[in-house]
Amino acid sequence: MEEKISKEKVNRKITNREELAETQIWLTEYNAIRDEIIFRMRTADYFTVVNLGVIGTIIGLTLTITIDILLVIPWISCLLGIMYFNQLRHVQILGLYIRQVITTNLSTKYHNDYLLGWDKFHSSMKSEWSIIPMLGRLPALVFIVPSFLALIVTFYSTIIVNDMWWIKFMWAIELLLCLLLLFVWYKEEKYRNIGKESKQKNV
Repeated sequence: MEEKISKEKVNRKITNREELAETQIWLTEYNAIRDEIIFRMRTADYFTVVNLGVIGTIIGLTLTITIDILLVIPWISCLLGIMYFNQLRHVQILGLYIRQVITTNLSTKYHNDYLLGWDKFHSSMKSEWSIIPMLGRLPALVFIVPSFLALIVTFYSTIIVNDMWWIKFMWAIELLLCLLLLFVWYKEEKYRNIGKESKQKNV
């Protein structure tokens, strides 16, 4: 009888160790993903700052050179914008993995729905701070609005007045880049909406 009880204790200890090891693996992965999210968000902020600096410099040059130099803005803003949205897309995917895989597994394992519960708390508070999601979209406009404004401002001097075909061709290519940027923004918003639906299901 004592031997049987001893074996049960040993098996229970082994099971507890396995559960702790599994939990530690989930938490280690969680920390690694959070670090990657922070890195990608900082990278996105860096692209925003660089774009603002470039736009300010080019606008300053129009005062001394020519207004057609604004055509440089769409090239730079669109390329930086695409890289910016790519970072946000990865952040959304990483966040979904945390909510749908890591949090779900740990909550099921320990029968506690409040483990890693920041997302649930944030979702419960969003109605009181409804303006915050709108402000979160402002950095995206830093890439989109200047690009289209530059094309509008230079339309007359580039398309109507100018006779050089390669300048018109360059303007058309930049218009396509701007449309591509809009498409990338649409895809990022789609991932954002998927993330919102996931939060609502988990609340």
